[in-house]
Amino acid sequence: MSLQVRPAMVHDRWDICQLHLESWQTTYKHDVSKHMLETVFPTEMEKQLAARIFSDPEVVLVAVENQLNGFVFALTDQDAPLIENLHVRPGIQSRDVGAHLLKTVLQELSARGFQKANLEVLETNHRARDFYTRMGRQDFGECTGTLFGKTVAERRFEFDL
Repeated sequence: MSLQVRPAMVHDRWDICQLHLESWQTTYKHDVSKHMLETVFPTEMEKQLAARIFSDPEVVLVAVENQLNGFVFALTDQDAPLIENLHVRPGIQSRDVGAHLLKTVLQELSARGFQKANLEVLETNHRARDFYTRMGRQDFGECTGTLFGKTVAERRFEFDL
């Protein structure tokens, strides 16, 4: 079976939650406390995902090849949509799953009439920052965000659609 990118469905919710958590626990294990990753994040991610409606103003896509290998969320309720999350299953990064997800979500946003999209990445996530730069996106520099009530350093990327 080859990789398929498709709209997420409500029945994908649990698999997305598990992949999201696994990705955070792998990617940010040196930046976030073990307690946060093992205790706080699972509960918070379940709450956040339970609130997802999987329709406008959200664009939620999944990459599937025998199992769910990645997902992307974009919020379209602003002039330039925010690509809120893009995660690939740990262990299979660098196999074009993220590239397929990013290209597909950008095509979908363009088809909806948007000219630009934005994305913010934690400053410490060098792998993601390098990925977005390789994908031809411009790094607009440092900004701040909030992660579970704590201010964090991020990088902002802009995508021309």
